[in-house]
Amino acid sequence: MTQNKKNFLIAITGGIGSGKSTALSAVKNAGGQVISCDEITRALYNKHDLKARLQKLFPSAISGKTRLKADKKELARLCFNDDGNYAALCDAVTYPTFQTAMKKAASLRGAVFMEVPLLFEYGLEKEFDAVIAIVRNDAARIESVKKRSALTENEIEKRMARQFDYSGLTPGTHGNINVIANDGDETALKEKVLSVCYGLGALRRGENS
Repeated sequence: MTQNKKNFLIAITGGIGSGKSTALSAVKNAGGQVISCDEITRALYNKHDLKARLQKLFPSAISGKTRLKADKKELARLCFNDDGNYAALCDAVTYPTFQTAMKKAASLRGAVFMEVPLLFEYGLEKEFDAVIAIVRNDAARIESVKKRSALTENEIEKRMARQFDYSGLTPGTHGNINVIANDGDETALKEKVLSVCYGLGALRRGENS
């Protein structure tokens, strides 16, 4: 483990549209300390240094000279269709995001829950004391993403193809990996997530924010 051991670090992960954000929200509302890599990434995209780096890598996706603007749709077109471009994007965004999240976690005591989209893809599960992995059937994932974004089904499928294949994970506890099936409504998922958290001793029943 590389993190400061004054805390107990728990990853919440899953593919696009699996329900990670819902799970993290449930933990936060139950009084847990949470860190969202998605939020860190969004903030990172607002930084000039990142946009300048991306402009060198993907000139057609970054416009402007002093006030740079990222065209995420163009970035997606370039990167989800090309292995080299995808690797370059991850190197520029994914790793800095995770490093920032880990620094935040190191400043906290007790149980810390971190939502990590690409956990298994980069072997990051080794950095955590426990993992909560959300699995969901592909059709439900696609519908969920379509409702919250302007992505087409084809674009969503391209993203899914770049991610870890969660279909091989079965619900239950496998070592330090706790697999939860998101096969009901939002309330049911939250209840399952909190049940695992209570079982890990990472939350106490009756806590709230």
